[in-house]
Amino acid sequence: VGAFRLGQFRTPVGLDDGGTSSGSTVFMERALPEAVVHQGRRLGLDWTRALGTRWLFNLGAYGGGDLGGLHEGRSLAGRAVFSPRNDDEELLHFGASASRERREDRVARLRGNPDFLQFASQERLRDAELRLAESRRRPDVEFALGVRRLQDTRDEALLASVSVPLFSARRATEFVAEAQSRRAGVDAARQAAFVRTQAQLFELYQELRHALNEVAALREEVMPALETVLGQARAAYRSGRYAYSEWTDAQRELLDAQRALIESAADAHRYLAEIERLTGEPVAAPRN
Repeated sequence: VGAFRLGQFRTPVGLDDGGTSSGSTVFMERALPEAVVHQGRRLGLDWTRALGTRWLFNLGAYGGGDLGGLHEGRSLAGRAVFSPRNDDEELLHFGASASRERREDRVARLRGNPDFLQFASQERLRDAELRLAESRRRPDVEFALGVRRLQDTRDEALLASVSVPLFSARRATEFVAEAQSRRAGVDAARQAAFVRTQAQLFELYQELRHALNEVAALREEVMPALETVLGQARAAYRSGRYAYSEWTDAQRELLDAQRALIESAADAHRYLAEIERLTGEPVAAPRN
């Protein structure tokens, strides 16, 4: 039947998600695509089924936001793993995973933004530094074996030595703490950049809505009224009731409105293009 879980846990993408404790993942190399598309921890229901030692299947349905209260929406995710070699000495596995996320807020999946790929690279570097610092906890035992000739007595001696550093775990503590701090700094920098991008995205949405409101008002209200006024001014000028300057003033007001319409439409296109650049996907213009 398999095993079911209900709670808040990581969506299944890589092999280290879901089945491995967080204390062990620092010793595993994380793939760059996983750092880009991973949805983080979500509240949901998860099913896992292992067929012998070679096949592993994992499906999950998730809802709500992540631990930071962001990315509201619903997600479906799954993965399949095939391990042709899986014993105490060797492990070889092939896997495939897929996920689909339906967002319910205005913030698109900013993790796919190329600006955030630098944090994925930094995470891989800091993880490697942390693994190196953890390896210093184990004493590096050195063995030496050699032959020495005593020239005075014309004898030869076999020499052997063992070097065992003392208190290596204690000395490595500060290196591990520094590596953990550097790794946490990358997470903090990523979160700060994400919050800034969210604020920028919200501001762009507001500016886009404002520009679209201006376009709608100019096109549906201002332009028809000015065209009517221009027609009346033209008729009054031809009948001799208006001076030429009054007719040209009406023309100038209509041209100014047309120029404002073009500028507002151009602003709306620029805001929309910037939103699509941040989200990495086409965005439909908001409707009033």
